[in-house]
Amino acid sequence: MKKLLLAILLLILPWSVADAYRNEPMGFDYLWWNMSVSDMSEQYFPIPQGEGENGSSVYLVRVPDANGELGLKGAQYLLCYFQNDELKNIEIFLLQPKSPEEQDMVYKNTVYDLTQLFGKPVKEEGATAWYGTTTVVFVMKSDENQVMIDLADTDFFEDTLKGQQ
Repeated sequence: MKKLLLAILLLILPWSVADAYRNEPMGFDYLWWNMSVSDMSEQYFPIPQGEGENGSSVYLVRVPDANGELGLKGAQYLLCYFQNDELKNIEIFLLQPKSPEEQDMVYKNTVYDLTQLFGKPVKEEGATAWYGTTTVVFVMKSDENQVMIDLADTDFFEDTLKGQQ
């Protein structure tokens, strides 16, 4: 899924990712870009999930209460990707919709909430995005009727795009 999205973005993404959007996050909850796995372990109980793309280490993390961050409330389950022991990418999987219609509704509501927070997004093939100086945010639908918010360190995101050329 990530490879497909990155390939699509290579075709459409303007190389000027230099503008920040309002309320730009530097991660999620107490998870910040470039944080080490040991620093994360002081706050959370990460469960190793193996290796991701490009040799990254992947951990499942439960955030007990998102407290309205990114419009989310209650417990959230995240996949955190570490490259060279630095946090670079966070995937937040929203509740599993029961049908494609419900998936569309969750997607539209999530985009609406994040638009209220961040401002006007960029519409991409299969995703809605906000490109910032610190964080790139995507809202995407998966083939499994799922909706996810993907947060990526901007430098890591740009390096990943360059490496796929």
